[in-house]
Amino acid sequence: MQGRLARKILRGLWHPGRAITVLRSLWQLRQGAPGPPASVSVLPTLACNLRCRMCPQRSAGGSSTPAPTTMLRFEHLTRLLDQVSRSKPSIDLSGGEPTLHPAFEEIVGEIKRRGHALSLATNGSRLAELAERLVAIGVDQVLVSLDGGEETNDQNRGEGAFRNATAGIAELIAARARRGLATPRITLVATVTDVSHGSLSEVADLGLALGVDGLILSHLRWYTDEVMRAQARATREHLSECFDPAGLEAYTRSLETTRQPTGGPVDPGTLLREIRRIGETLAGRIPFVAQPGYDEDEVRRYYSAIDYRRPAGDVCRAVFRYATLTATGDFAFCMGYSAGNVETTTLDEVWRAPRTRHFFKTVYRLGRFPMCHRCCN
Repeated sequence: MQGRLARKILRGLWHPGRAITVLRSLWQLRQGAPGPPASVSVLPTLACNLRCRMCPQRSAGGSSTPAPTTMLRFEHLTRLLDQVSRSKPSIDLSGGEPTLHPAFEEIVGEIKRRGHALSLATNGSRLAELAERLVAIGVDQVLVSLDGGEETNDQNRGEGAFRNATAGIAELIAARARRGLATPRITLVATVTDVSHGSLSEVADLGLALGVDGLILSHLRWYTDEVMRAQARATREHLSECFDPAGLEAYTRSLETTRQPTGGPVDPGTLLREIRRIGETLAGRIPFVAQPGYDEDEVRRYYSAIDYRRPAGDVCRAVFRYATLTATGDFAFCMGYSAGNVETTTLDEVWRAPRTRHFFKTVYRLGRFPMCHRCCN
């Protein structure tokens, strides 16, 4: 920690302009008034055509039944884009499975027409049929969920998921080549689960064979009942000013009754072996990152300690940089904090509202709330 601080001081001495920018940013954060969000995550729908065993949206319905069925209204998207026309944040489409939205191509086209950088996170099930349009529209990045070879991936995500995703990636690469383009960049996202963690290095070989542009290893975010109860207590103690009484009760009750998907244990030693193999396979060939970027000691602690907590110096700034527009048109921030609807307010008004400023100031002061220790940021 002291070494990092010393390096920052030295950089500030050599680059006073950068130091002034950093100090100004820190002062804004302390006041609960960060600059506009650099990125907005748009959820066209929470519906999904897969039932991944590690996903909290997994339900008792049939494996091909999308649920829930709420779809973002197109005019809600255009309202958002009108509101951020000056700041031009990047837009990330996720869900659910965003390609299930009946106006998905119109949504993608409108975002790019307005000049935003656009990233799409998908399970790949509709990628083959959409590939030509995604390239033509100018999508900047496509992130495809793939957890290993066919047997491992389909055990996590359902029969046929591997075949559909790899076929979609191949078609997307072919569509790029036909136009002589390098975009959209294609990144595989492999999730660490009890099923996948012992064979994750298969994804590295697969990525090279497919010709993708990068690989992300995603540590699964999960919470115990005690963590969620602690989150509710911390919300009541520190964030009550962000809610009216009924809203506070509803929000904290939702935390206390949330049930996380269950799975078997992940052996840290086995996982670390696979991470090393991925690094060796991909070294100097395509980029590989993990989210979060844990070192070996942190990996062992993350998967061994029920009450895992990030190191004291590990401060998160994502809360001050990202916002979400949900499928219902609500604006949401970290920890599921919702502060208005695009029908009745603007993102800028919500971002600078007294309640939101209190939220930002409190998070800046406390660092991480109980559920933040297992967040992907």
